[in-house]
Amino acid sequence: MNHSETFNLESWQHSHDFSHNNLKGEKRIRYVLTLTTATILVQILAGVLVMLTGSAIPDLVIGLVIVAFI
Repeated sequence: MNHSETFNLESWQHSHDFSHNNLKGEKRIRYVLTLTTATILVQILAGVLVMLTGSAIPDLVIGLVIVAFI
């Protein structure tokens, strides 16, 4: 390398600003988190009903409802 030449770093540099907004992605994440939370709460309810009644019917019904949505 000739001492009079300079090495240009601009082609190797990029922005380090990782705070860009992705509203569509954020909306999808909220949807997934809400759906997951609702599913977990319904499964807990089914488990409590199974425990209280001694029957697997509540668990089966709620499981079929969840499968229907998927």
